[in-house]
Amino acid sequence: MTLRFLFRPLWIAAIVTVAAVTLLPMPNMSELPQQSDKVAHFACYAILGCLAVLAQKSRRWQVLAVLAMVVMGVAIECIQYFLPWRSFEAMDMLANTVGVTSGVIISLLWPHVRRGGRGQ
Repeated sequence: MTLRFLFRPLWIAAIVTVAAVTLLPMPNMSELPQQSDKVAHFACYAILGCLAVLAQKSRRWQVLAVLAMVVMGVAIECIQYFLPWRSFEAMDMLANTVGVTSGVIISLLWPHVRRGGRGQ
């Protein structure tokens, strides 16, 4: 039995959550270490990249979903340029893209790691 039917709603929920968190006003986070937001960008988009692959049946749809996640990361950052409570940062786009790429790699390698861990 496949868990794909669970991954699609999780992926959609993750997309909505990331979009809301990155576009809505946030409390002042100036106490956080400088550039620590890059880790959050990376982690969020790694999850999106992983779920994008796991939520799709065919390789074609996986590729399109992954490309959509990269475009989303770039588009949201560009939209932030026009929001007075947000700021545009090219490094955030890079963190988003590297996150998606890492999530894809993890999702593609995970079945092999899991099988190897069972001694097969």
